[in-house]
Amino acid sequence: MQVNVSRRSFVAGSALAGGAIAASAGIAMPSVRGAIADEAAAAPDAEYVSPAGVAIDKGAVSEIIDCGVVVVGCGVSGLAASVQAAQEGASVITLEGQEVLGGNGMGVEGTFGVNSFMQEEQGIECDPAVVMQEELGKTQWCVDGLLYKDLMQAAADNIKWMVDDCGVLFSGEIDNYPFGAVGGVVDSFHWFQDGACATGYLPPMEAKARELGVDIRLNTRAVELYFEDDKPNGVYAIDAFGDLVVFRAPAVIICTGGFANDDSRLVKHGFNLDYLERIGTPGHYGDGINMLLAAGASEFSGVCYLKYNRISYNFEIATFGPFYGAFCSGGPGIWVNSDCVRFVDESCALRTGNNITLSHPIHNQNAHAYVVFDTPIVESLAADFADQAAEWDVDLMGQWDMIIEEGTDAWRADTIEELAEKAGLDPKALAATVAEYNAECEAGKDTWFGKDAEYLKPIATPPFYMGMIHEAMEGPLGGVVTNREFKPQLDAGGHMDNVFCTGLDGIMLYRDVYPIDVPGSASAECINGGRVAARQAAAIAAEQGVKSSDLAMDDRGNAKQVVMAAIDLFTTMDLGLTDEDSPATIAMSDPAFADFFEAVKGYKKVAGMDLEDAAFVATISKVNVATARADSQQANYRYALQEADVTVNGAHATYTKADGLVVA
Repeated sequence: MQVNVSRRSFVAGSALAGGAIAASAGIAMPSVRGAIADEAAAAPDAEYVSPAGVAIDKGAVSEIIDCGVVVVGCGVSGLAASVQAAQEGASVITLEGQEVLGGNGMGVEGTFGVNSFMQEEQGIECDPAVVMQEELGKTQWCVDGLLYKDLMQAAADNIKWMVDDCGVLFSGEIDNYPFGAVGGVVDSFHWFQDGACATGYLPPMEAKARELGVDIRLNTRAVELYFEDDKPNGVYAIDAFGDLVVFRAPAVIICTGGFANDDSRLVKHGFNLDYLERIGTPGHYGDGINMLLAAGASEFSGVCYLKYNRISYNFEIATFGPFYGAFCSGGPGIWVNSDCVRFVDESCALRTGNNITLSHPIHNQNAHAYVVFDTPIVESLAADFADQAAEWDVDLMGQWDMIIEEGTDAWRADTIEELAEKAGLDPKALAATVAEYNAECEAGKDTWFGKDAEYLKPIATPPFYMGMIHEAMEGPLGGVVTNREFKPQLDAGGHMDNVFCTGLDGIMLYRDVYPIDVPGSASAECINGGRVAARQAAAIAAEQGVKSSDLAMDDRGNAKQVVMAAIDLFTTMDLGLTDEDSPATIAMSDPAFADFFEAVKGYKKVAGMDLEDAAFVATISKVNVATARADSQQANYRYALQEADVTVNGAHATYTKADGLVVA
């Protein structure tokens, strides 16, 4: 499956409306849900279903692993929290439910700053008062201004910390994300190297975390808070081997990236899943949010959704490319609902300067609507976007032909009535709406919705075009109510003392609509929240100390350590393999992988073990990262362990996703 992702490249009129992981380049992601977790959820003999929706048997805990701070989620916020907590001296274990780390960070291009050293070097002024007015004005000051003040006061130091302490790579370019009509107002956006968090932020932060001794555990899905003496002291998790493990710690940081894949919560919030297209990175099931709510935390009611419009579900049509800008972003043409009734000023996004405005009217029409053009309008829009189409090397009219040929999302006909029939709509109703609209075009006034006169173009010259517009959501911002210290608020009053909620699980900078005037604030809050939470968590760990389960390592435990070492090294070593080699067998007997196995034998708890006849089978997926810079694109390769066969200290062990870990 190919997923197209970007945070802001959704611009009407932009010459470069590319996405962070967007367009025809796309991103090929691994399984959207770990097979182990699915198997656990389906287990018929499990005692009950955890808040994360995974059935577990708490009487079958395989081990208790102790640390000072456990971080749940390893995206932008989780990495910031992990590094900061380790710098404070805490022992840190970071859990990531997916086969790769990064989460929503795979779709981030840069971050926000006020008076950073880079801005000062370039003579760029960014007035905090302007930031406050621009961001909070669009939400009618529903947001606590102190949250923005905290972020602005910390942003410069956060950028300096990323560069000086962590080796994060910035391009040096700072601007207002100037793409078309919806560019920002302030020059706050600090672009990562190549305009991609996937290259500028994630690799250096992961390397720094591992350098500091952070134990990052992939394929390990936290499912519930662990309590001792009526106090949360860690989490239950399903590890990469299907075992239920308690990661016990005096402080917990939750940052699982929101609930874009939590169907039940989306339905509760009014989404029609029959039409919703999810274009963000996979694996965000609201685990952290659901764990906290089950423990008494308060649910945030002002969730903001990063939503856009799409005509086709075909990923050959770039989500944020020229087709989107030309035909999904409003202006000329009309939008009608299933009853063939107009419901909005189709130029509203151009009027407000915020393209996300367009998603709300579509949402209110049962999550889909229909855009109608005639040939002169289509040809005019194609001409307006000709430069961008050339940049993306796409044929806009050819893309119309592609979608129309599929016959499910777009249609073309010589009459309005025939167009309606092809789409399954009422021919008379659509003809009447078009006739009424054409009369208003002739009069130069949109009577009911006040559409700008420059966009009042009659729909009169065949052939006529229609596309079904649906919601395409990158993800929600917000889940749990937190205070300024990122401590979850409790329904019963007060806040949790030793649990923190950061990233998209706890972000509260927005209400309903994501303003674009101050670009980069969301990623900046993820970084800031991770650091703020980590300092407090490390202090708690230092004060309370770390317990020890004193469990002796058995044959199974030894085998797990070896396989986990291999999984970790797959993410950090260049094995010279590509997706063309998938699946690849990485064998101890193969001299080509001698360095890899030397690293395995020297890895953490593996050191000193007698390792023989080890072989791993991994699938390799290609991750193409395209940014808003059309000429900037990287190919990354991600490894997912499928099988393992190894002898450790004389005990033979095998691992498959289907059977788990078996020790002879």
